[in-house]
Amino acid sequence: MLEAKHLHTRDNKTNLVIRIIAGALGFTYVTFNEDDKVPIAYKSHLYSNAEQRLAPTEKILTAVQMTVIKERPLAQGKRIIVVSQVPALEAVTKASIPNAKALHPHWIQWATSVTATDVDYVFDPRL
Repeated sequence: MLEAKHLHTRDNKTNLVIRIIAGALGFTYVTFNEDDKVPIAYKSHLYSNAEQRLAPTEKILTAVQMTVIKERPLAQGKRIIVVSQVPALEAVTKASIPNAKALHPHWIQWATSVTATDVDYVFDPRL
């Protein structure tokens, strides 16, 4: 799993979801740009090596409606779904992306129970 000491966003619950789901995707390290709180996933702790960098996420966005704000391509065809104020991750994923399957029930249950209705990042391994 990822090292918690390298997660620095203001919302610890969001940090936890990022760490758990990124870990499920095989990322071994996540660090944050301190100025704008952007998490970046790496293959290893050698994050100064540009070749190890997988993909930066978008900045944490605020939305009033239950919508997918942005999708960003990741290495190996994966995408980051950036959502905000989501009461049901599974419903949003299915409704917003026609060909999307739901996240594994364990991740859905874990993420929703940990963050209630305040999830900013959902890493979807199937997309």
